[in-house]
Amino acid sequence: MNNESFNQTPVQGNVKLLAEKHNLTLWKIFCLGIYYAIARHLPGSPFPGAWLGQQFRRILACQIFEHCGQYVCINVGAKFGTGCSIRMGENSSLGADCCNDTWIGNDVMMARDVIILSNSRNFDRTDILVVQKSLETRIMP
Repeated sequence: MNNESFNQTPVQGNVKLLAEKHNLTLWKIFCLGIYYAIARHLPGSPFPGAWLGQQFRRILACQIFEHCGQYVCINVGAKFGTGCSIRMGENSSLGADCCNDTWIGNDVMMARDVIILSNSRNFDRTDILVVQKSLETRIMP
């Protein structure tokens, strides 16, 4: 065991592994921490302060996401993992408890608890049950 790993706490080791795996910068990690600790819980419509909470969430999302278009709305409680591969188009919205790493086009609204998976089953053969078919990962252009 070397001195570097001996002096590291488990949390520091986990953050380092997460940062390397998702290619996160220190700034993105800081913004993610602020988002999940504070901004995610700020009030939304129709409560007082909703506009300020929405603006703060949008500013942080633009720092975290791969791409963030104009007039993006991140609703109260939205979860998006590390956000490192989320691309949101213009006039798009993430609902509460959404969890995904995907591309969201222009003029898209997502309700609460929406989960978009970036893989699918192979449907070439109809004689095999869906649960027995292999998963295929889709690569966005």
